[in-house]
Amino acid sequence: MKGFVNYYLQYLIIRFAAFLLQIFPVSFSDWCGKRAGDLIFFCIPRRRKIAFENIHKAFGDSLSEPDKRDIARSSFQSMTVSMIELFQIQKMKLRAEECFAISGKEHLDHAFAQGKGITLVISHLGSWEYLSFLPH
Repeated sequence: MKGFVNYYLQYLIIRFAAFLLQIFPVSFSDWCGKRAGDLIFFCIPRRRKIAFENIHKAFGDSLSEPDKRDIARSSFQSMTVSMIELFQIQKMKLRAEECFAISGKEHLDHAFAQGKGITLVISHLGSWEYLSFLPH
C-alpha cells in the first residue's frame, strides 16, 4: 500500500505540473525546463559524473574542462526541456504555423496532392515528435 501511495503522489505532482505548463507561455516553460536541468545537474552528482565520463570518452582531452562542463549541463537542460515540451504538444500544435517552419513545403504539398503516402526524414536533434502535425 505504501508503494501505491508513493506512486499516486508522484502522479498527482506530474498532473499538477502538466496543468501549470498549460497556463504559462511556452517561453516561460522552456526557461523553467532549463532551470530544472540545472537543478538536476547540480543536485545529482552521480548522474553528473556519468555525463562527464561519457563526454570524456567521446572527446578525450580535445576539450577543456569548462567546455565539457557546458556540454554536460546543456544536456541536462535539453533533457528537461524536452520532457516539458511533451506536456505542451497540444498547446504547440495550435500554434504550429508560428512555432515551426518547413523548407520546401511545396514538395510536401505536391506529394500530398498525389494522394500517396510520403516519408519524412529528419535528424534526432530536437523535438521530432512535432513532425507529425507540421504538414497539416
